[in-house]
Amino acid sequence: MKKVGLAKDSNQLSIYLSATILVNLFCLFINGYPADLGYWENWSHQLEKNGYYLFNGNYPPLYIHWLYLVTKILNYFSLPIEPNDLCKFLWELPVLISHCLLVAIVYKNLEKFKATRSESLGLMLMTVFNPAILIDGPIWGQVDLIPVVIAISAVLLNFSQGYAVLMLPTFTLALLTKFQMVCFLPVIGVLFFHRIKTHLVGIVISALIFLIVFSPFIYVHYFKEAFQAAYIETLGQYPVITMNAANLWILLVGNNAPDNIEFLSHLSKFLPQQLTYPKYLGMFFYASICLAIFILGISDLVKARGSATENLLSKSLLLSLVSAISFFTLLPAMHERYLFPAVICALVYSSITKKHWVYVVALSTVSALNMLIILGINGSDIWTGLSLLVTILFALSLLHLFAEDQGYNAVVDLTKSLFNSPLSPLIVFVAGIGLTFSYLVDRHTIRKPTVANNQMLLTNQHLLSASQGYGTIQFNRSLDGKTLSVGKRRFAVGIGTHAYSSIVFQLPAKTIGFEVIPGVDDEVSSTELGFEIWEDDKLRWASKPYYGFEKAEKVYVKLNKGHELKLIVKPNGENAWDHADWINPIVTLEK
Repeated sequence: MKKVGLAKDSNQLSIYLSATILVNLFCLFINGYPADLGYWENWSHQLEKNGYYLFNGNYPPLYIHWLYLVTKILNYFSLPIEPNDLCKFLWELPVLISHCLLVAIVYKNLEKFKATRSESLGLMLMTVFNPAILIDGPIWGQVDLIPVVIAISAVLLNFSQGYAVLMLPTFTLALLTKFQMVCFLPVIGVLFFHRIKTHLVGIVISALIFLIVFSPFIYVHYFKEAFQAAYIETLGQYPVITMNAANLWILLVGNNAPDNIEFLSHLSKFLPQQLTYPKYLGMFFYASICLAIFILGISDLVKARGSATENLLSKSLLLSLVSAISFFTLLPAMHERYLFPAVICALVYSSITKKHWVYVVALSTVSALNMLIILGINGSDIWTGLSLLVTILFALSLLHLFAEDQGYNAVVDLTKSLFNSPLSPLIVFVAGIGLTFSYLVDRHTIRKPTVANNQMLLTNQHLLSASQGYGTIQFNRSLDGKTLSVGKRRFAVGIGTHAYSSIVFQLPAKTIGFEVIPGVDDEVSSTELGFEIWEDDKLRWASKPYYGFEKAEKVYVKLNKGHELKLIVKPNGENAWDHADWINPIVTLEK
């Protein structure tokens, strides 16, 4: 069957670009993310008041210059700097331009590599109306698209006639916009050896660009502080293993867990001490992937000498895709938006190969949903599913990298074969409905405690005293007055409180034991607190820190026929959102 190439009709690109502009402008009127819009507002006020001197922000300087220009425009027209639609429009204007540039890149690739009309239409629609792009940019109010398009352009420039010298300067601009573009560094390192002499000249141009972009800070003698804030201090700004990012660490540790908890302590005899912590383990894993990318890339360069550059170009974009997915999946302190570079890599990669659409669709969907959760959609329970999908895509990308198209095609063909049967829809329907119903029943069932003949509910005993740092103690309800819920399970009996709290009950005579399920209530996403159980003046049990991702597990404490039982909840660190529950508190009497 003869392949019909993409028609060389400039009107098609015009239509796509027009649609891109219109959809971006429409989405700008959707409420954005207040915290990030607040950053642009705060930084603009700083620039308005002091210029670049004493600027307190953690972004590299290129986008800061745009905020400075926007501030001048607003001042010229005597307009206020505030997170309104006008300011959002101006702050996001470079994102709209970057989206148009991406649309043009994808269109030209499809035209150059002779995509069919159906291939072109599908990928162009996914580029123009991509949910991750629209949510991250005009809806959320972020600017991640700008540096990613610049970084991707740097990779493409290496393969252009007469412009390869601009690869390193262009990549420098990407780093001067957002530091997260280091995820492209392994590929840029490989391509440096593709045209060494040319890129040596590029290093000189890059140095000049660096000095020019930082020149306003240099002029006011504030270069050192600005550089440290953008590239050094930002590295330790969020000491958590994952910050709302649906990646591998949500599956293994939990969301917003500290990055210094011991994760592999049982292997401490076999591993260096630092690798028992998720933070350093994630760094080690990503560094290993980067090393593999570099070695495979250099190997491809050697094999590609004297041959066509199309294969080397597609392989370079695949390496960029793998690095971007690995960056999000493995490194600590990832945010919900940091999968976004992989989405753009997938779009450009597919525009050259005209296949591998799994990456485009799946990455766009996961990235969009992960951002929507934080934007206010109630649905954090889907993090587990998103995290599993990201991990599967990560594994698929590695298989693709090492086994090339044979491995990718084998997985895709296997998946297709599973759904080719006429009975597949019925099977998927029955299994999907059954599993979903089972999960929802388990999630929403309100569990009542089982009390033996020699046991009593502590909540039925005489309360001697109670105090807590915020709100009032709730019996059989959470602190916010909801059904008690710990570890995604709901309970009928218990105590809802807030750290710091001390609750003292009078014990029945001959009490020899106490059992309870302590936990952080699911009405808060995460926190950090500890539990203690005292009998009279003796500490009988103290917990490790609870963060909110723990399962509902029972604790049993032996007692010595004391008179009082004191339940204490202590904050670890900042005392905020420390909603704690004592579920199914039961005392056991001597028979």
